[in-house]
Amino acid sequence: MNHSFTIDQLPDLPQAALLKEVAARLWQRDDVVAIWLGGSFGSGKADRYSDVDLRIAVTTNIPSEWYQPGFDAIFGRQIIHCWTSLKEEEATLHHLLIENAEMYDFWVQPPTRALHSEPKLILGCRDAMLSKRLAEPSSEPRLEFDEVDPIAIRGVLEMYWSNHVKTEKVIYRDLALLSRDGMYLFTGILMRLKFILATGKDCGSVTIPPMTIHTATPILKILRNRYGNSMLAGMLPDTYSQKEAVAAVDALDAAIADAGRLVAERFHFDYPVELERVVLKSWENFKMREGLR
Repeated sequence: MNHSFTIDQLPDLPQAALLKEVAARLWQRDDVVAIWLGGSFGSGKADRYSDVDLRIAVTTNIPSEWYQPGFDAIFGRQIIHCWTSLKEEEATLHHLLIENAEMYDFWVQPPTRALHSEPKLILGCRDAMLSKRLAEPSSEPRLEFDEVDPIAIRGVLEMYWSNHVKTEKVIYRDLALLSRDGMYLFTGILMRLKFILATGKDCGSVTIPPMTIHTATPILKILRNRYGNSMLAGMLPDTYSQKEAVAAVDALDAAIADAGRLVAERFHFDYPVELERVVLKSWENFKMREGLR
């Protein structure tokens, strides 16, 4: 059993200073059975901008005080914001923003509760059975992407082109902010198509619903390594005059058309050629009529 408490194995990162203080205070409490780290600190992949996933096990059922604990005293600093996303009889998860702008995910559970499968860095444990369970081999979830569904991807392309005519309204009415929102959503379709071409797998929507840093990271790394960071060049200008918006749409249209045809050819479905033709004809007429060519 690991009765000892050690923080010597913490990485040499700015977060370690506060983490050492917090862990030492928690270890002094009689109701704290174990302290460990999950997330990037648990896997050894933390950097100076990583959140701290701090986990503790406390005696028997969680006392009510752990639902709303005195975090200012535990951290020795002011807690600027605390959001509790899970509050169960046997577990609770608090998301904390400290006054120094560090972020903590503070997880509390009893010793008998099932553990997350994530890699763990154990700082201390007073319970023999829990110590054994904490030391069991663990691994990060295997990253898996979906098989490409040709019908679904054709539907995405149809959605892109069929909504294109709304762009004419937005630009004509000079709704710059709405135009930017639309480009954010539709460049996500391009990224999805490019991901399919790079991997043969479907990453799903990268904008609806918004992905987190953790879920988006592997997708964006693949896209960056394959296409570079300039993949969306010209599609997201700093400002949106009508002419800049038109140029951005033109660039995206061309990229969607190229990538969409390649995906359709590779996965054997009919690209919506006629839909694209009608939409782009209307688009060209709009640009000519409004003097935006």
